[in-house]
Amino acid sequence: MPLRNTCSLGALRNTAVARKRSKVPPQPHTDLRGVRVLFRAGRWRYRAAITVEGKRIVGPLREDPESAHRDYLGLAARATAPVRAVVTLQQGLQAVLAEQQARGRASERSRASTASVCEALLRAWEPDLVLADLTAEDLDWYVTSAVGAGRSLTTVIEKDLPVLRGALKSAGIRWPAEFSTPRKPRRVMAVLTSDEVARLLEGVRSRPIRDRRGNPLSLAARAHHADIMELLYLTGLRAGELARITVADIDLSRCTIKVRNHKDAGAALQASEETLALGEESRDLLARLVASAAPAARARGDGQRPASMRLIPGGELYLSTMFARWAKRLGEPRLCGRTLRHSFVSATLQLTGDLAMTRDLARHRSVQTTARYVHALTQQQRETRAALAGLLKASQTPAGGA
Repeated sequence: MPLRNTCSLGALRNTAVARKRSKVPPQPHTDLRGVRVLFRAGRWRYRAAITVEGKRIVGPLREDPESAHRDYLGLAARATAPVRAVVTLQQGLQAVLAEQQARGRASERSRASTASVCEALLRAWEPDLVLADLTAEDLDWYVTSAVGAGRSLTTVIEKDLPVLRGALKSAGIRWPAEFSTPRKPRRVMAVLTSDEVARLLEGVRSRPIRDRRGNPLSLAARAHHADIMELLYLTGLRAGELARITVADIDLSRCTIKVRNHKDAGAALQASEETLALGEESRDLLARLVASAAPAARARGDGQRPASMRLIPGGELYLSTMFARWAKRLGEPRLCGRTLRHSFVSATLQLTGDLAMTRDLARHRSVQTTARYVHALTQQQRETRAALAGLLKASQTPAGGA
């Protein structure tokens, strides 16, 4: 039962007189919990107050009771929140490595990559850095310093920041909302000119190389590799499409190739077939590839009928190994199936000057995909002109030198 005010009528009269003399306005009334009413600087103000374990905690002075009540709710939430253990950067990174190992799905190479990222983070910051103190400014500093030290921006975005995000998540700390992840740099499209492709094919046919067992590769095998690269450049085939072509898909009389293209369409996998028509000068190239498919299949022990044999018995793995070996041997890191396709589209666009026709030959879904090769071609022309200008400047005689 609440206590009643038992003061006398005279006491109330004296209080009213005192307030009138001091010009103090009457005390406002509030029903909000945890809000105290105080008279400060000639006016009534409000302050949140709460008692935690015998200790009085108060908030700032407010002009309205609603603001003071919000302060009270914040004080109450902080007082009842569980005490979080201090987690350092080293502990968070160890938790990330332990979680990756506990899943068991990551390969040894992936675990080694994560460990190297953890080492880079520990070198940039102190191991005893408290993760709760990590701010957006710290993340911006790390990105800038890592790129300045020679680490690529793509590596920082795709590897370093996700590992750091996992460390914060393991400690129950939110990622700083103020930090904006930088955009990945646009990858420059690798394109080879027709002269460069011709030199590479000549190098594949003439230069000796050893296979994975250390044995020297025969002249016929090197010629077979050059024929595969030439076919990719002349047709613009993707490596996966070439790996799915069988001997029956090649019609030497019409000089055509039937291409099977698999596309993901939601939960279903759609397969489409297209027929590529080659020139008469490519008939000998196709005949050599068909003739070399049967011995290669017998050497690998495939035991299939000639019509159902793959044109490349080893498939995509054989192609990727072949390109990696020759790129290292010839000193041309751009040499791969994708580069040959880019070179085909770029050369076709340069010869025809027609985006629609180039799109059909490259089998692009949209002309916007083909339009990207225009920028690559423009960049290539700009670099060529810059190189010519440099040669011309170097060949000129300096003024006053003669």
